[in-house]
Amino acid sequence: MSNYWKEDTNKASKDIMIIPLNDDYEGGEFTVADGKEVPQKVGSCIQFDQSAEDVSKRLTHGVGKVTKGTRYSLVFWNFK
Repeated sequence: MSNYWKEDTNKASKDIMIIPLNDDYEGGEFTVADGKEVPQKVGSCIQFDQSAEDVSKRLTHGVGKVTKGTRYSLVFWNFK
C-alpha cells in the first residue's frame, strides 16, 4: 500500500507516462494491446490514456521478463 493513500482520497489517473532510464539489459519488452511491442528509447516518453471514467477503454500493457541486467523506468500517473 502507498504511503500517500488515505481513505476517501482516491484519485483517478487520466494517463500514464513511462520514461526508460537505461538500455543495458536484455528482455523487458514493453507491449500494448495484443502484444504489439513499443520501442523504448532512453529519455523518451511513452504516454497513453488510462481512461479513468471507463476502465474498459484502458490500454492493456505490460513488460516482458528481464533476462539479464536490470530495467529502470520512471513512471508518472497524470491525475485529474
